[in-house]
Amino acid sequence: MQRLQFLLSESRWDHEKINARRLELLVTDPVTAPHGGGVLVIDDSGDRKDGAKTAHVGPQWLGRYSKTDNGRGHRHHPVGR
Repeated sequence: MQRLQFLLSESRWDHEKINARRLELLVTDPVTAPHGGGVLVIDDSGDRKDGAKTAHVGPQWLGRYSKTDNGRGHRHHPVGR
């Protein structure tokens, strides 16, 4: 988990290229491609946080606010019908 946190919050990478590639992979894989049986929802909203008492708080992308801010990101991948 720490390596993933480092990748998301500390590494330098082009988020637009990563997102485009992610979508390409999702659409071309039969397991995650759109179909009539359901939908895959990816929530990258995150929450604003300050202080030193919560683990992994720091500057990171918070999709809910469409900006990088001090917070704690989380990823939630429910599958719905």
